[in-house]
Amino acid sequence: MADVQANILVGSATISVGPYVTAGGAGTLSDLGAILAGGITFSRKTSYHDVISDHHLGILSRVKTADAWEVKVTCMESSLANLLIAFDQPNASLSGSTLRHNTNAQTNYKQVQIVGLGPTGAFIRTITVWRCAVVECGDIAFKKDGEQLLPLTFGVCQDLTVLTADQSFKVVDS
Repeated sequence: MADVQANILVGSATISVGPYVTAGGAGTLSDLGAILAGGITFSRKTSYHDVISDHHLGILSRVKTADAWEVKVTCMESSLANLLIAFDQPNASLSGSTLRHNTNAQTNYKQVQIVGLGPTGAFIRTITVWRCAVVECGDIAFKKDGEQLLPLTFGVCQDLTVLTADQSFKVVDS
């Protein structure tokens, strides 16, 4: 395959989050605002079972047992709306200038969209994750010599209400 310089992507992206919508519906998304240098990370963690026989020294095959995706971002804007997402609370927990936290709140699934530069510089790449949950909110520091940051990890879930092949996410260059 020949090198195509236009396919080497350099540039930032935005991340927007909104309530989960069934069947891959278009959600009402809000931009999380400024993000820390290092950007947005979209990563895959796959597990396999190695098939090994007493008669052979090598692995005969690998059977995929899990395919997990995560979206990681560190928000620089510590708004109540972003804290609501970070704390995995329902929208009703935010009223005016007050955010209430309930440890017993159920998982609030989200739809996440990442928009950035696409190949050839003429395209915009949009990654839409249909259903995910905040699986980790890192330490939130209060310090005199630095910004308060919200490190978030969204765990992607398979959405069985989506009837097409993109039950986890979709990548579109347009």
